Amino acid sequence: MSKATDFVYAILPRSIREQLLRGKISQGAVNNSFIYDDNGILKRLNAEKYSASGQDTFIYHMVFDARNSGFFLDIGANDPIKINNTYLLEKRGWKGLAFEPIASLAEKWKEARTTECINIAIGDSEGEVSFAESEDNVYSAVSDVSRGNGLVKVPQMRLTTILQERGISKVDVAFIDVEGYEMNVLAGIDFDKTDITCFCIENNREGTLKPSMDLRNFLINKGYRLIGRLTIDDIFIKNDYFK
Repeated sequence: MSKATDFVYAILPRSIREQLLRGKISQGAVNNSFIYDDNGILKRLNAEKYSASGQDTFIYHMVFDARNSGFFLDIGANDPIKINNTYLLEKRGWKGLAFEPIASLAEKWKEARTTECINIAIGDSEGEVSFAESEDNVYSAVSDVSRGNGLVKVPQMRLTTILQERGISKVDVAFIDVEGYEMNVLAGIDFDKTDITCFCIENNREGTLKPSMDLRNFLINKGYRLIGRLTIDDIFIKNDYFK
């Protein structure tokens, strides 16, 4: 595209830019190419994104039509802003809850975000689990094998337990990025008591880009439809959404 085109995009009203963005994302979603931003779509349309592969932008614009209200869960929240899946939603008026076992990162949320970040792991049981902290925090996970900074014990709860305690039964989108512990998180959800419209889940076998079919089949059997894959994240939407 020419510099003149860049200038036109730059001066467009936000409402027009968001309409164009939804169209471009829709085209790219067919083959997942938009996430790499090869043709500068996100940049040219001045699209705000914080996720690693545009997961936040895709879900905000394509699943929820850029609406400025909703409720999210950020499981494996990590840094409150850098490569974060829910900061964009919070900035656009959404509410939510975050969960991060690393205490120092949970503390950062108190300073940088209005969303409450609970310093625990989410899994399929209640109690304590071994947690391996990686040197850069990004690959930290519930594990019995050290990933750089040794093992620590952290409290763990089932997601449904926490949501029931807080009177939350409806969730618009749940982001799950827990480095191979995703099935444990899902096993801790009572799908009869917790209505979650959309899941964005990191789904790759360790050391590869290949997805786990067990995870996909689990959610499909729970009444979800796989609508796209953004690098290594699967996007699922509840079948009721399409009625």
